[in-house]
Amino acid sequence: MMSIISRNIEDGTHNFYFDDERNTWVGITPSTQTWEFQQDDDEESYLSGTYITDLNTVVDYDGVYELPAEVIMALSDMGFDIEL
Repeated sequence: MMSIISRNIEDGTHNFYFDDERNTWVGITPSTQTWEFQQDDDEESYLSGTYITDLNTVVDYDGVYELPAEVIMALSDMGFDIEL
């Protein structure tokens, strides 16, 4: 099972790194309610979008058809409940 192995905050973005073989990185910026996703430093794998909250619950998102599991894990790690 994939898990978060490292996290830090840089310039307001919460960065998450995962223990998968694709070097997955997720960035969450609460001030703009945006997320970013990339694997293997490959520009073709880069995805980004927004998330919408109601209090502390993520209720919707935009930018992709299906929100990557790693983005959901990062948002949950930040204390958000997920109702999608």
